[in-house]
Amino acid sequence: MSKNALIIGSGLGGLSTALRLSSKGYKVVVLEKHSTPGGRMNIIEIDGFRFDMGPSFMSMTYEFDELFDSVGIKNPVEFEELEPLYQVYFEGKNKPRRIFKDLQKLQEEFSDVEPDLAAKADEYLKRAGHFWHDTEDKVVKSNFDSMIKYLLKLATVPWKHIPYLYRTMWSEVDKQFKSEEVKIIFSLVAFFLGATPFQTPAIYSLLNYTEMRHNGYWRIKGGMYKLVEELVKILKERGVKFYF
Repeated sequence: MSKNALIIGSGLGGLSTALRLSSKGYKVVVLEKHSTPGGRMNIIEIDGFRFDMGPSFMSMTYEFDELFDSVGIKNPVEFEELEPLYQVYFEGKNKPRRIFKDLQKLQEEFSDVEPDLAAKADEYLKRAGHFWHDTEDKVVKSNFDSMIKYLLKLATVPWKHIPYLYRTMWSEVDKQFKSEEVKIIFSLVAFFLGATPFQTPAIYSLLNYTEMRHNGYWRIKGGMYKLVEELVKILKERGVKFYF
């Protein structure tokens, strides 16, 4: 008896799930309400030029290596690391601030407003790194089908991290840095979540760790949408059906 799977949505989550299920022998059908696959990772084409409509870079690229390794496929895209990570334009300033993973370079960039930034940032990122490594496998990468299981697993996280639940990202950076610009830089990840640092819990400071220590930011050679195109190509070769 054949195993069938219906996936609604062709974003990266849907495409990745389709790949894993097809490799396990499932007959997979993907339904997508839009005319193209990719979800938030999509493009717009104008006069032969392609522009990313969604993410223009990513972190934790090793997750894609794991995805393709798990189904016996070589990663079909090439990642290029970003350094500096990005630039930030502050109102009233003549030039942008470049944001580096290299803390010495970051310190030089903000030497006029934040003395000893490298040491302060290192302390901040170490704290965020401890939180990341203490929660990644226990919470971040776990699925919970009940509140009880979630709370029991959460209880295994070291209690030293509890204050993260009651502070905001802004309060976290406010006690670590002096300069308003630097505080903004280290709380920008809140906007990636569609929120503000004044309402986002401090637990998301772990994203600072992933961007500046753990893996950094990367782009895909040929454009971010190339990942979607390669996944769809592989899935069609494996017999996965798409309906747009």
